[in-house]
Amino acid sequence: MGVFIILALLAIGACFIGSLGCKIDAKSKEKTNKLINSWQDDWFGKLQTACIEKGIDTPPKSILDKEEIWVAYNGSRTHSPGYLWEDGKHIIFCNDALNQYDRPFTDNMLIIPFEDILFYTKDGNISYTNKIINEGKNISVSGAIVGGLIAGDAGAIIGAGKNANKIQNVTVSHDDIHTFIYYNAENDCVKIADVKGQKFYTYILQLLPHKEYNYVNNLNSNTTNVENDSVKQSLEKLKELYDNNLIDEAEYKAKKEQLLNQL
Repeated sequence: MGVFIILALLAIGACFIGSLGCKIDAKSKEKTNKLINSWQDDWFGKLQTACIEKGIDTPPKSILDKEEIWVAYNGSRTHSPGYLWEDGKHIIFCNDALNQYDRPFTDNMLIIPFEDILFYTKDGNISYTNKIINEGKNISVSGAIVGGLIAGDAGAIIGAGKNANKIQNVTVSHDDIHTFIYYNAENDCVKIADVKGQKFYTYILQLLPHKEYNYVNNLNSNTTNVENDSVKQSLEKLKELYDNNLIDEAEYKAKKEQLLNQL
């Protein structure tokens, strides 16, 4: 009887310690969440002030609930986590509350006017690998023998019942897509912003389809062809004027050289 009493007391003590541990853990999480919320509130307040100073629209506070985007810019080789949005005229990025540096808040912001974007292009791809996940209790061979039987020439484990391992083959995607935005900065210097992830490339492709590299390249090529055709037509008309003695040789040569320089 005494043994049962001792076991009961031990069980009650274990429950009490477990309950106390849960309360301490809950309080610790609550304290951490309050601290993070405080950092985020302070960050968003500074962001509002910086946006007003820069003359751009402040994003809604719900941006803090979105997934962070990793961006490298201003010559940095390191991608910083933060939030990226657009206000109809600019693409804006700012480091999150936990990744600010000891310098003016506005210096941590990347602001790219749409009109300054020369083009953007994509590099990288999405690859897939298979991962084996064991959702069971990782029963060892000896444990399985206790729970079931060894059967067959190969010694297959059977009869382990609900404790048998549950093996699942899961396909994991690896997003290695990078979007490179080439844009004009101060002193006509061309800078590059590197944004990680397929999600952003899909987004900017919908936002600014006419700034995509292939589109810009084809547009410039077509423009050049039209201009060349126009010059050729002008040369033909000039030759016709000269052949009909409507302009002299000096005028013909001067105008011809001017048109040829446009090719």
